[in-house]
Amino acid sequence: MIKYKMLLYNSSVMPLTTHFGFVSYKEPWIHFPRLTDEYMLYFIKSGELYMEEAGKRYVLKKGDCFVLQPGLIHTGFKAACCDYYYFHFKHSDITAIDKPLEELILELNKNKDKSPTQSIMQDSKIHNTKCYLPKHYSVSNNKLLTYLLYMLKETVDEYSRKDEYYNCLTSCKLAELIIRISSEFADLNFGKSVSSYPKSFVKCQALLDYLNNEYHKKIDSHDIQERFESNYAYLNRVFKKLTGHTIRDYLNMVRIKKAIELIESTDMNFSEIRYLVGIEDPYYFSKIFKKYTGFSPKHYNRNKSKITLL
Repeated sequence: MIKYKMLLYNSSVMPLTTHFGFVSYKEPWIHFPRLTDEYMLYFIKSGELYMEEAGKRYVLKKGDCFVLQPGLIHTGFKAACCDYYYFHFKHSDITAIDKPLEELILELNKNKDKSPTQSIMQDSKIHNTKCYLPKHYSVSNNKLLTYLLYMLKETVDEYSRKDEYYNCLTSCKLAELIIRISSEFADLNFGKSVSSYPKSFVKCQALLDYLNNEYHKKIDSHDIQERFESNYAYLNRVFKKLTGHTIRDYLNMVRIKKAIELIESTDMNFSEIRYLVGIEDPYYFSKIFKKYTGFSPKHYNRNKSKITLL
């Protein structure tokens, strides 16, 4: 059974970047031996980089992300031309793990399975902050790769200007890079096993995405039945078994959560907010708002700093 080298990374803890930069070797070059007391992340823009750490060899190519661990000697083992970005950083909550890929997939699926069952009204307060970061990972999505390379180039410009808080901004970009790579890894490996799930589960996962993204539109049972090519009553039963909520209840919770975000971040009136979250009837809006928060919209707006959601 093949084991996968991973870092279990706590995304709620900000990394502290100590050095960041970009190097471009147009002539063949071999990395020198080094032992450090901090993490290093390399992201390859072009060419190849041949690295050895603790006796294990890695060939890094365009789109590859590679993390060197503190306390392990690393060196090059072959000369090559290469352009790459690098971060030197410290982090208080990273754990190196060595697990069979099959076990990792089970863990990823377990986390995916839990997410729909969490209360939509509480998801900003209760969420999993640990993510799996592969030690060596190749970004497979071209759109993501383009974005990450653009982000890293922008980070070089910001870092070189040394504007106020430049180091904090660099650490934020590193955190985003790690989370996006971890997310792609999780999504790809979840997809590898999703075919083993019942079709009803897959449809409900798609329905969750649909409700979370299209909540502002008029959505009724007929629309859902046509879009997902399934009897609505059947879908509703499976959906409730998976999430603990009916389709209508879940949609209303998404809408009220979005309404709360607008109340807290804008000066819009309730008519505008109702329209933006897909609810036309002011009485119905007030009724379900109170159902999920315990307060009327006006009461919530006046006392929002003192309120804890149900």
